[in-house]
Amino acid sequence: RSIYTLKEQGLEGINFTGGEPLLRKDIPELVRYSKSLGLTTILTTNGILLERKLEEMADSLDFVGLPIDSSDPAVHNLLRPTPAVDDHYRLVHELIDIMNKDYARIGIKINTVVTGQNKDTIIGIGERIQGKTVAWKLSHFVASGYGKNFREKFDVPVGEYLRLVEECRSTYPGQNIVDAVAHDCDEGCRVISPEGQLQMPTSTGLVSIGDLTTLSR
Repeated sequence: RSIYTLKEQGLEGINFTGGEPLLRKDIPELVRYSKSLGLTTILTTNGILLERKLEEMADSLDFVGLPIDSSDPAVHNLLRPTPAVDDHYRLVHELIDIMNKDYARIGIKINTVVTGQNKDTIIGIGERIQGKTVAWKLSHFVASGYGKNFREKFDVPVGEYLRLVEECRSTYPGQNIVDAVAHDCDEGCRVISPEGQLQMPTSTGLVSIGDLTTLSR
């Protein structure tokens, strides 16, 4: 009901993110329903559960976002620790190859968060993904929510971040590279929180503008 209401209000695309969206048992149903409404569908995931669940929603997915935070496997795995897989870096690269081969119609977006911990090992990511059909998004670290506890450790000055983006673009001119500065706002964007609150990005963070849990089902 919430997705339908947002579609009626002009929603054009929906990004299922988290946390980890694939932990929801109904995520294939939500993706298929969104596509049936004519929405552009995006799934942003750490990839751990993707291969086993991709088939049942492949026809309804337009884009999948996967994380690569360093060209150095050790740095990436340090930033993406998980007991579920021994080598998350290798898993993501294997998933890119699987999707390019078997699910070529689904676009792939590589998400890289630029922080003080990985800034020196980011430019090499471009070399690792050359020849693969992907877009590459470089996001400036946002010290909000839980991330505020790591501001001193992870913060990168905006100027340094932008210089890194331009270095990546000049090094890999054929690569589709997108940048996202912390607190950049898209007035057309809306976020649904896990509690059902409809939120809008502002320069200081997300502001609640409605409660979708009150909608009739």
